[in-house]
Amino acid sequence: MTRSVAAVTICLLAVQSSGLLRGESTPRTATTETSAVTVDVGVERKGEAVPGLTARNFRVYENGAPRDVTRAEPAGPASIVLLVENSSHSWRFLNDVRSAMRGFLRAAQDGKGHSYALVTYSSKPVVEQSLTTEIDRIRRAFVDVDQSAWGRTDTYDAVYRVIEEMEALPGRKVLIFIGFGYDAFSRHTFGELQRKLEVANVQAYAIATGSDLRREPHSCQGTVQSPDLRSGETLVYMLARRSGGKSFCPNCEAGFVDSMRDTMEQLEHQYTIEYRRPTSAQAGFQKLKVEAFELVDDVRTDFRVRAREGWRIEGGER
Repeated sequence: MTRSVAAVTICLLAVQSSGLLRGESTPRTATTETSAVTVDVGVERKGEAVPGLTARNFRVYENGAPRDVTRAEPAGPASIVLLVENSSHSWRFLNDVRSAMRGFLRAAQDGKGHSYALVTYSSKPVVEQSLTTEIDRIRRAFVDVDQSAWGRTDTYDAVYRVIEEMEALPGRKVLIFIGFGYDAFSRHTFGELQRKLEVANVQAYAIATGSDLRREPHSCQGTVQSPDLRSGETLVYMLARRSGGKSFCPNCEAGFVDSMRDTMEQLEHQYTIEYRRPTSAQAGFQKLKVEAFELVDDVRTDFRVRAREGWRIEGGER
């Protein structure tokens, strides 16, 4: 399926007026001395999700300064956008892409309240299916995608553009990236993309294709392919680490199915935490630390928390 990219905003958000949307990018302006900030986190104990936590079970710090946690509750429905590479370079890794999408279609469930969109890219993002609650529409859209003969992959620009559009969506926002990660001629740099992610309240899960290269004994020994492979893996790692998601670099097709199952399971067991930040907080990057724990008979048990590394308050340098 080929769709025009002239109106990505309208297609992706599927709304009549952007005025209806309330983004949750951070920070948010407030008339008081503090402003509310929300962050989505995962909490685990020995690899299993921990249910039943409340605000009293969390501590939040920005640049080492404690913040007042005002709310913690199971995360609500999310707007989930799948961004999938579709270029002549991705033909070699087509089975990786298909395996990842197969894993998504198996793991995603109707009735959870989530909305899904499918966007492909080579030189530009193309909306194959705008936001829908019907998973079968994502399946049909993927089946109908025409394999692109375009060799140029402007990965940084595509990810940047989609994140920019997702900022206007209400509620929880999740980007699932599936691609090799190599960038050819993007206008945006790697650093600019990272800064964009630091400002946006978008969580990224990233799955790097190229499993056959990872299986080759010489793939990390200075061959022509090696720098591109490392570049792509660096991108998916940054996307996940900076946003509080998770990155995957499978070395077999089955690993892509498992990666997508892991992603969807994590999204079903997250918490949305709200805390207060002083409006006088210094511009620049605010390093975030989130602790989760329980107290039983004055004995504290700490849990593993997956959260973004921090926020960038615009107007300052890192």
